[in-house]
Amino acid sequence: MAGPAAQLLGTGAALLCLNSLYVGPVASALDGADVSVLLGPLVGAPACTVLFSSLCSRQLDQVSRDRADESTRSTAATA
Repeated sequence: MAGPAAQLLGTGAALLCLNSLYVGPVASALDGADVSVLLGPLVGAPACTVLFSSLCSRQLDQVSRDRADESTRSTAATA
């Protein structure tokens, strides 16, 4: 989920800076400079990092809770 979301964010940022068949507002403000090639990865990569780390931390928390529950059950079963 993190990859496609980051791809969409990067593509959206690139479209704002595009100067081709469509001229984006950022490209218009920069007198036609097409910086979409630069801005797409500069937005997409950090977005992917943030989204992926958020997803991983949630999964690690879930694994920790599952292990704690499992150890509680095994301790209760032996007592």
